[in-house]
Parts: sequence; structure tokens; C-alpha cells
Amino acid sequence: MTTIIFKASILVLAAALVMISISNVANASTLTTFQGLDGRGCIGNVETHGCGQCHAIAYHGGFYFLKVDGSALMYKTSDCSGSTDKVLSDDEWHCDNFSWNSVFIPCSA
Repeated sequence: MTTIIFKASILVLAAALVMISISNVANASTLTTFQGLDGRGCIGNVETHGCGQCHAIAYHGGFYFLKVDGSALMYKTSDCSGSTDKVLSDDEWHCDNFSWNSVFIPCSA
């Protein structure tokens, strides 16, 4: 009886570890972010956009792109329509006005 309970406990623990590992991999892709700032000089209020959907950019005073996995597709339109204006594929920052109006960061598997 003790052996059965022990084996069941090991299986539950193994399943929990697998679920935590899958969750951590999924969350890693959300660490890639685009941050728009409302003040020139990379100061002021910040808006942060992650992966998975098109985001309209409200702040155009500067930006940080922090890459963990994946790239950011930048658009001049506010709804990610039309052709990509630029692809940010490395960590990048710009402390002055920029002309993009939306960003899409694909989530990595």
C-alpha cells in the first residue's frame, strides 16, 4: 500500500514539474517588450506592449525594445495593417520622436 501511494505521489510531482516547465517556456516569450515613452530623452510615462496582438502606440517620445525571444514588427498605421515599416530584432532604444503607430510582437512557441 505504501509503495502505491509513493508511486502516485511521484507521478503527481512529475506532472506538476512538467506543467511548471511548460508555463515557464510560455512566459519567456512574453518577456520581449516594446516600451513607448511620452517624453523626449527616454523619460516620462511608459506604455508597455508584449506579444500576441497588434498594439497601437500612444507615446512617441522615445522607445525601448527589449528582446528575449522574437522580433517586433513596426507599422506606420495604428492597426498593424499594410507593410512592415521596420523589424526590430535586437535590443534597441531611441530617445527621440519616432513615426511608428503600431507594433506586433509574435509570441514564440
